[in-house]
Amino acid sequence: IIFGKDTDGDGTYDIVYAKNCTSGQIQYGGDWDAGGIDGSNASAVIQATIDALTSGGTIFIRGGVYGITQIIGISHDGISLIGEGMDVTVLRDMSGLSPIIGTNSKSHVRIEDMTLDGNAISTAVLDIACAEGQEAEDIIIRRVKCKNDSPDTNGFLFAIWDRNSDYANPKLKHVWVEDCIFEDSPSTNIDRIAVSYSKDVTFKNCVFRNIARVVYGCFRSHDVTFENCRFENITNVYSLAIAGERVKVTKCFFYNCRGLRIEAVSSDYPATDILIEGCTFRDAPDWYAIDINGRTSSAENIRIIGNYFINVKVGIFCGGNPSGETGTTRGVVIEGNVFENNTEASIVLYCYAEKCTVKGNIIKNSNSVGISVKNCITTPLNHVIEGNIIWDDRATPNMEYGIYLYASADPLSYVKILNNYVKNSASTGIFVYQCSSNGKEDIDIIGNTVEGCGGHGIHVDYATRVKIYANSMLNNTCYGLNIRYSSNIDIRNNYFSNNTDGAIALTSVTDCIIKANRGYVTENSGTATGLSDGSFISHGLAGTPTTVTLTCLNSTYDGVPVIVSWDRANTNSTHIAVNIYWANGTAITNPVIAVSWRAEYQP
Repeated sequence: IIFGKDTDGDGTYDIVYAKNCTSGQIQYGGDWDAGGIDGSNASAVIQATIDALTSGGTIFIRGGVYGITQIIGISHDGISLIGEGMDVTVLRDMSGLSPIIGTNSKSHVRIEDMTLDGNAISTAVLDIACAEGQEAEDIIIRRVKCKNDSPDTNGFLFAIWDRNSDYANPKLKHVWVEDCIFEDSPSTNIDRIAVSYSKDVTFKNCVFRNIARVVYGCFRSHDVTFENCRFENITNVYSLAIAGERVKVTKCFFYNCRGLRIEAVSSDYPATDILIEGCTFRDAPDWYAIDINGRTSSAENIRIIGNYFINVKVGIFCGGNPSGETGTTRGVVIEGNVFENNTEASIVLYCYAEKCTVKGNIIKNSNSVGISVKNCITTPLNHVIEGNIIWDDRATPNMEYGIYLYASADPLSYVKILNNYVKNSASTGIFVYQCSSNGKEDIDIIGNTVEGCGGHGIHVDYATRVKIYANSMLNNTCYGLNIRYSSNIDIRNNYFSNNTDGAIALTSVTDCIIKANRGYVTENSGTATGLSDGSFISHGLAGTPTTVTLTCLNSTYDGVPVIVSWDRANTNSTHIAVNIYWANGTAITNPVIAVSWRAEYQP
């Protein structure tokens, strides 16, 4: 047992004792410097006690403030260093240490129930390390607070670091960190928490508060978990950065943070098999909540499931950028998340993103775009955007587009927009746009409902090979469907109702098929009776027929065969004009002829 007394009333123990619980004697320190250890030197007393436990053992440090002037090293396996409680037992740096406690390549270590106070002078507070050529495992840090509060400190607040730097075969593994608090000054420009080259590391129920720069939660490490942790006021770079494999971040809370970054550091260190699930990201209107990019390698197989994003700049940004972050982001699944009141887009698939699935998300009141696929360089993209609900319920909607596909240079290709619901965007509901001649190829827009938007329901520009099937476009301010400067467009089985400017508008569109749409009739047929030469038949099509077939139901009239033909020149947007003659070329003027007819309109 370690305990002490404050002789001068300054709140820090001046004399420290180490009592051997087997003998009942003071073994080290005290007023008489037992064991030859200076009792006024808390560091020396604690270190001597650790060194004496050559086969391991438990050291209990009673409550109080201990001034630490030398690094405390865990020198044997099986050491447990236990305090009387967080903020009750305090080890305070008095001489600028790096770190206050280091585990020194030892296994089966416990550090619990204490505060390690860097006192604004430490260059590191707690270091779980494995030296080159060594191995270490089974380390538990529980109910420990690490703090420093210095704006000028360099180094780590807390590190789990295998200095063998062997990514394929980590030698530091099985580390458990639970119910701990890590807090610092938010202005320090250094990575303050790091897990490097390690395996099987878990942070559970921990708080990261005012950390200076970034919690590098997984740097070239495997099987790292953050569960039910809280990140607060981390605004310098990122609250949590992940560059490793098999990483889970579940049920965590991010408040006023620059969010979570997933990146592949190099071709030797990809970011793969990562799960972000059940987390909340809120109140960071100037920053991305999740930023994923391949950097110079690839970030792959990332699942972002069932999270809540509210009042952040961008919920999920995926894909890097052309300025130095050119690695591929591949196989990202964004599913079942809720986005609300975000200041820009909720979801962005950018530049080097490919084979991403955005499915079953709820997006409310984004202040720019619900889902954006933009400036993508990789081709084919093979993105699927399916089953999302996107709407703006504000009195004056500020979400410009529900779903926005935009290509500034390279074409967007192979994107499926399926079964989404978009309502009340300020402008167009689903906008596929390209401002140059590089078009979008193989875009499927199928089964969506677009309702009450301030522009068109669906708008497509400069595209080729686009399927627009089984969508519903209702109550939009402009056209239900507007297509310009495009080719090879197939429009079938859609439903149009009460769109202010009309159902469909086409400008400079070639190779277009329009069939079987409700509210925009392109095929019709029927029977007309009481006709004579020059009569008209109401066809009910969306425009002037391009094809008409007429069949006379009277084989003869007054014993003479009857000939019926289409008068194309006089046919208009509402009626088919017909010519009716006897076989000898004489017009039949009596209204006695019946015909069956079929008409088709293809713009």
